[in-house]
Amino acid sequence: MNRNFFLCFIFFVLNGLLQSQDIRLPEEKIMGEDLRIEKSDILEKPINHTDIQFPLVPLMPEKEDIVLEEKVDPNVVVEPEKSTDISIDKGSIGFTVDTNIDYSMKICYPILKEGFQGLIDFEVFNNNGYRKNDENSGAKISCFLESLANTFSAKITAGNMDLPGPEGSLFDLQRDYLSFNSAYSHHWTSGINLKIGQLFYSIDEVDTNYSNIDLSIDFSKLSFNIGLERYDIFNELSTTSLYQGLLWELNSFKAGYNLKRIENYDVKFLPYIEYTPTANIRLELDSMYKMPNFWEELILSNYKRIDKACLPPEEEYRCRILLDKQEKNYSLQLELAQSYIANGYFWSDVDKDGLFEPVSEEYWQTRFGLNYTQSLFESLSFFLKGEKDFWNKDVYYYPEASFEVGLIFGQPTSNLKIWASYIGEKLFPDERLDACVVFNTEIRLAKKDNIEWVAGISNIGNKKHSIVPGYPIEDRKFYGSIKFYF
Repeated sequence: MNRNFFLCFIFFVLNGLLQSQDIRLPEEKIMGEDLRIEKSDILEKPINHTDIQFPLVPLMPEKEDIVLEEKVDPNVVVEPEKSTDISIDKGSIGFTVDTNIDYSMKICYPILKEGFQGLIDFEVFNNNGYRKNDENSGAKISCFLESLANTFSAKITAGNMDLPGPEGSLFDLQRDYLSFNSAYSHHWTSGINLKIGQLFYSIDEVDTNYSNIDLSIDFSKLSFNIGLERYDIFNELSTTSLYQGLLWELNSFKAGYNLKRIENYDVKFLPYIEYTPTANIRLELDSMYKMPNFWEELILSNYKRIDKACLPPEEEYRCRILLDKQEKNYSLQLELAQSYIANGYFWSDVDKDGLFEPVSEEYWQTRFGLNYTQSLFESLSFFLKGEKDFWNKDVYYYPEASFEVGLIFGQPTSNLKIWASYIGEKLFPDERLDACVVFNTEIRLAKKDNIEWVAGISNIGNKKHSIVPGYPIEDRKFYGSIKFYF
């Protein structure tokens, strides 16, 4: 479809939706200085943002690797927060297994006292993988503690993974990894807020640490903050960043900036503007400038590596329109964004050695995001979510589009889900991966609030495809889990 025609069509749709008077934006929860929207299903897909950042001006969320499996969020410490998807007043123990003889166990234990609450998670896992020399085993422990004025979280991950290499040129390599992070915040009734955090990684015999301290003061409609960030590569070098920002708010309008200096790099002025003309639409201009952190991706992916531990800062400027319409029988969320990536990163096998490394690039991106759910009958609903990207030049690694569409039979706690995952065409320097469609199904059964069973089949049609050249997706897989609540 012609790009101009496509954009005109989208603006036409937005204009039509704005005529409705009962549209509502998603419920928002302000996450510290980052001002991220926590309760929004509008799909976000800018660049990676995995280090500790506490600037006043909102930053861009993570750009996740799109693979044909459940996405795992990078380990981001922007504000102490719970690391589990269950209620903090209920504990659980769960077990998972699949036909690859992968298995895991996770225990969640709540801590509830007067004026104080918390949660402790412990997980062990062993994944045999679906290729030769493809095992990954380890353990995670995390905690979340919260009182009226203080919040603290910490997480430790340790394990070992095999690096299988591309098909036709298999490796016999292993990677040991260790990471731990912590974050603490204190809020005074006078409007002063203090946040401290750090992220440490020991991977491939390289030790790195990201640390941050931020102090902010709220004066009713005006907020001010200052902060310091430090990136250390042990026994090699360190990079310090300083920033200060202002945020002014008046009714439906917000405006602010961050002035940030990264050692050995230029000072950048980072604007932020947000305007909510009605309850249904939000206009934003935001920006991001930070030292990149891709170490978490080395824990999540067995085809990536980092040769240069110190990379130039990521820099991006974005304007976008967000629209949300909530009705009794359906929900519709749309996003239209235009971004200038002054320095972004994709993954490419530059050295032709079978492992992908981060490569910087400057480009423009136009993005359309959609999240639509429709209740067809009392126990049947339809969903469609995904995104479509346009670039002004060839951008490697990232798919030009990704969508999920499917049906859910039943209730939220007990249901049958059938869906198709579409991953668009991916471009690489020497190869182009065609688009791919994979079908999946999952059944979920819950007995009151005491026990939950899950069973599913991924890649039902046993589709042959690759995540990146030389690294195939999983074949058909059966999996199941059981979780007991207490």
